[in-house]
Amino acid sequence: MKKFFMALCACALIGANVTVHAAEETAPDNVYVWGQVEEVSEDQIHITNSSDTNNDIILNVSDSTIIMDAVSGEVVDIEEVDENETIYGYVSPVMTRSLPPMTNAFVIFVNLPEDARAPRYVRVGEMLEAEDGTVRFLDSNGSLIATLDENTEFSGPANVNMLADLDMIEEGRELVLWYDVELLSYPGQAYIPRAVLLPEKQDGWVQEGDDWYYYTNGTMNTNMWVSSTATRWYYVGEDGKMVTNTVVDGCQINEKGIYEAK
Repeated sequence: MKKFFMALCACALIGANVTVHAAEETAPDNVYVWGQVEEVSEDQIHITNSSDTNNDIILNVSDSTIIMDAVSGEVVDIEEVDENETIYGYVSPVMTRSLPPMTNAFVIFVNLPEDARAPRYVRVGEMLEAEDGTVRFLDSNGSLIATLDENTEFSGPANVNMLADLDMIEEGRELVLWYDVELLSYPGQAYIPRAVLLPEKQDGWVQEGDDWYYYTNGTMNTNMWVSSTATRWYYVGEDGKMVTNTVVDGCQINEKGIYEAK
């Protein structure tokens, strides 16, 4: 990352255009991993034999991470995650290059059912046309069309006091879906007999007092460049605050927190 932004500054000096957004725009906003719990700490879960990498991976657990019992739909604390149990996780596709790699977890499922399909975490991507009393949407990864109606058992997490109604489903909302049958099309299609609406999370720029922070799916970003346009960049430091009047990676940031790539 540091080398990239030093190169970005250098390119700006010679008037070159640097394109860095295409992969981010087409990449999924969450990916699915699973594995056996090797170790649990206050804010991390280390799992082994995870999907895709077939290797170890460390899941970072923040205040915005939902750990849910896959059968009851109750939210549980990280202390209730047992070593050696198998868990499913929906995580950020961005991972560190460390060994083992680390990534931020959005939703983690524990107490997986032995005789049924595990629930699925989705973020609503696009609302689709539907008959009265029916809700249809395409998930944000473009991989599932879900249909819910008045017969769907719909609520918030079992032990969280919050209002949940089908009318509250809109682009960007997060849900957990229980279903057994999915059409073998792309995107897949499924009727959802049971769903849980997750609490709303902060996303994007959030002002707290005189300081600005940048959240992604409820997680505060740190030590990261954030772009508002192709040539305008901001930087959030180790404490998550947007920095001003400083130089980062050789790039001069002004009093408004802006680095202008000319």
